[in-house]
Amino acid sequence: MENNDFAILSYNVKGLRRDKIKRNKIFSYTKEKVKKGIILLQETHSETNDYTKWKHEFDGDIFLNHGSTNSKGTLIALTKNFNYKKISYNSDNDGRIQILTLIYEEKKYLIVNIYNENIESKQVILLKKLYEMLNEIHDILDFEIICGGDLNFFFDDKIDAEGGKKEMKIASISEITKLNGKFSLCDIFRVRNPGVKRFSFRQKNRNRVNIQRRLDYFLVSSSLQN
Repeated sequence: MENNDFAILSYNVKGLRRDKIKRNKIFSYTKEKVKKGIILLQETHSETNDYTKWKHEFDGDIFLNHGSTNSKGTLIALTKNFNYKKISYNSDNDGRIQILTLIYEEKKYLIVNIYNENIESKQVILLKKLYEMLNEIHDILDFEIICGGDLNFFFDDKIDAEGGKKEMKIASISEITKLNGKFSLCDIFRVRNPGVKRFSFRQKNRNRVNIQRRLDYFLVSSSLQN
């Protein structure tokens, strides 16, 4: 997603900790795509002592929210030439949610990085947690919100899913709809591309049937649509 002169990218990396070559390839690839701006990574598998090494390898500011060495973990990275002023940083301390507020070009932004649970009941709990964390920001109306990441569910079984059983997670959809309504967020890809099929997850099931889903999203303040 691009906003005038900075860009934002979200990417589920499926583990960075154990493979330095993969990690450096991911860092190089994301910086190539985002010349100036913000990178949101999910499923990083980071630990506390990874911070200094990863910051040096990325060569920019990073914020880590650790999960375990083989699950969860999120990372917000900001390119070296992205001249911002940090206001606050918060996370769920469980490798699922990060919230960074900052000022860029005299405008306030609130950046959310989310790696959602797989099971619907746990998704609902996590989305309620995100709602509470956002609701605790007393001046949130002063910010433009950009929420990116892996929601692990889809909104429309006709255009967001192909192949296999298209099981809708209705309770999760209800929670995100509540969040979107409260904070005036929109699914910017769907606003820009009504009816277009584009998928971020692909695999073959046991019967070699192609399973495709749109599970990764940017939910942004409606005022950012242009």
